Amino acid sequence: MSFFESLAKIFSALFGSGKSKLDEVSVQDLERERNTLEGKLRTKERDANAMEQDKTQLLEDYKAAVASKNEAAKRTIAQKLQRADMSLKSLNASITQFGKRIQALDNLILIKETEPEKGIIEQIDVDDIQDKAVDRQLKIQEDKAKQEAIHSVVDDMLNTASESDYAMDDYMAQLDAQIASENPVAESSSGGFDRIDEAIKRGEAAAQKLQEPSTSEEKQ
Repeated sequence: MSFFESLAKIFSALFGSGKSKLDEVSVQDLERERNTLEGKLRTKERDANAMEQDKTQLLEDYKAAVASKNEAAKRTIAQKLQRADMSLKSLNASITQFGKRIQALDNLILIKETEPEKGIIEQIDVDDIQDKAVDRQLKIQEDKAKQEAIHSVVDDMLNTASESDYAMDDYMAQLDAQIASENPVAESSSGGFDRIDEAIKRGEAAAQKLQEPSTSEEKQ
């Protein structure tokens, strides 16, 4: 993101559709906005840390289910792990975005505190900034709509048993292989290599199944 695109986002957040010059914005306004974003960023970071801890606990639960050979529990825990992964990606994306906006505000504050009376502020085309702000806002809304559509499709896939079984089998096979690689001695003493081979074969079969054309496609 360019410096002027960052400026456009700040103006859009502070003043909406109204037109303003940068020299009409006080340092206090910029610092107040920065403090607000800083608070939101810290909240997102705490949520991400909590999600990481949840994932760690879920993985331990999955290992226990593997040890007890409880397939039903393994599948339920694997679904929770998968959703936790998606939530964590969304949180990390928000953290990155807040970080960029805070950096843009820091740049504006630096300009306000260091530029002479006649300088870059007087050279800025406010109409151009507003146009960029509108374009950027439309792009953000478009990207948000795409993300929501993707999440909707993913949720439908997870809730469709006939399709999700193959993907979940593959996901569980990866978890089984990961657990086995972390504890090879214990696995070999209890016949674990057979279960690893079985998990790998099940994952390969699931991947091959997803690549096969559907019945309707074969008829065409």
